[in-house]
Amino acid sequence: MKKIIHKIKVYPKVEKLYEPFYQKRRVAIYARVSTSSDEQLNSIEAQRDYYIKYVEERSDLIFVKLYADVDTPYGQNAKRP
Repeated sequence: MKKIIHKIKVYPKVEKLYEPFYQKRRVAIYARVSTSSDEQLNSIEAQRDYYIKYVEERSDLIFVKLYADVDTPYGQNAKRP
């Protein structure tokens, strides 16, 4: 009796198929506090630390820049007339 061998085709993982088209997203972090009190300044540091750590843990993101507003009332921009 003759042996019959069937070759099973193996497909690469989906991630590997799209790898040439995949780019990491560049992100900026925006942190703000509405007063310049010591308590609020600690808050802005905590926001910065939290989001920088979050971005660094994600392999699909690249940290680009941090923007921070201190002592700026919500919805108001000092540069606007």
